[in-house]
Amino acid sequence: MDPLLEELVVITRFVNDMRKEEILKYFIKCLDSDIPSDKILLTKIKSAYNLYPSIPKDKQERFEEIIKYVLDEMIKKGYRADYRTPQEEKLKGSTEDMKTTEDIYKPIGITNGTLTIKEARRARELAKVQTSFGLYFNLAATPHVRSSLESLDKDGNTIRDPRLVDENFNPIPTTYSDDFPGRREQKIKK
Repeated sequence: MDPLLEELVVITRFVNDMRKEEILKYFIKCLDSDIPSDKILLTKIKSAYNLYPSIPKDKQERFEEIIKYVLDEMIKKGYRADYRTPQEEKLKGSTEDMKTTEDIYKPIGITNGTLTIKEARRARELAKVQTSFGLYFNLAATPHVRSSLESLDKDGNTIRDPRLVDENFNPIPTTYSDDFPGRREQKIKK
């Protein structure tokens, strides 16, 4: 077992929180170089902070150091937050109104200045896909589907609307519902 993970297990030994096991399993994934990149999300790493109030006072500082170390390692690899566009956020269920920005095809981090185009591209390459509502792809019987995180052009905008993808990330012929957020085209995509 990774020494950091061993230390995290010791620190959380007396934590009685149902989320503890899930968080520890997630840290194992983050520290395992064989785990596919699309299985890692920075927000899940940050969820470890939910255990903080249950950590013994004399261990809290080290607990924070370990979480920060893992976050920093993931950032070095290229993982980022805010790599999705407002259109993609809406497809996965965000209640944000897309009308608040003109750049619905540009990752939020680029728009708000926290990401460069290069950083957003790398984060999107690592994530590869997202879970979206099937109804937007005319698949109302399938609540959730895998949709692509499309490449970015030179200005940081996605090159096309998200498409359905299979387990190997290959595009599947895609149709869009009439209420598909920010839909560019109304014809079938391949």
